[in-house]
Amino acid sequence: MRRLVLLGAVLSCAAYAQPLVIANDPLDAPVNVEPARDPGGRVRWGLGGGIGWHSPYGAWGLNLEGRVGTQLGSVLSAYFAIGAHLGAGVGIGAFGLNAGAQGTLLGHFTMGALVELLLFHHLSVAAGPAFGLGAMGLGGLNIAVNGGSVSAVSSAGFKPGFDVRLGWGFHSPNPRTHKRRGFNVGVDVLTLFHLNGIVTEVVTDFSGTQTTVQKAQTLITVTPMLTLSYESR
Repeated sequence: MRRLVLLGAVLSCAAYAQPLVIANDPLDAPVNVEPARDPGGRVRWGLGGGIGWHSPYGAWGLNLEGRVGTQLGSVLSAYFAIGAHLGAGVGIGAFGLNAGAQGTLLGHFTMGALVELLLFHHLSVAAGPAFGLGAMGLGGLNIAVNGGSVSAVSSAGFKPGFDVRLGWGFHSPNPRTHKRRGFNVGVDVLTLFHLNGIVTEVVTDFSGTQTTVQKAQTLITVTPMLTLSYESR
């Protein structure tokens, strides 16, 4: 009889028993590891320099520059580039019975407003309007058996142009601040239009008669440079 009563009690408890529910630990929930989007809106700056060639007037060039602007996001930025271009060159040559020599000097304050795209976190492409303010002078002497000539090219003042740049940055974004800091190597091609150029040539023939020709014309210089800079984007 006692066994029957016990069996009935166990069956009654089993009938009314509720299933045990185990709550998930919030720490076991999947973690979203997707990085936060770069909000931009921070200051970007840089310091650098370069060495290159002033074409077509034959002068080695040196460039020193500072940059300041804003990083608008992970890809797009805009900045001002302010610096100076200095150049000098000497050339001597001979062809047959002719011999010649020339020298070039130039100095410009330069400024550009550039928009830059940063691709794959490392590759930068930038372009924008620029201008130079300064002077350029070139003198040449040519001697031949039937005479000789002296030539001069000069320009001074304001010189509009444009700037194109390509670079590679040795940096990675900070996962918390999204900033990228490090060295950058690249190529910078600055083109200037010398609106107030003056070309003068004095020709002397074998009899000693001189002819002088002077004309004003727009001169164009293209300066490709290899650059090294430190950037904070």
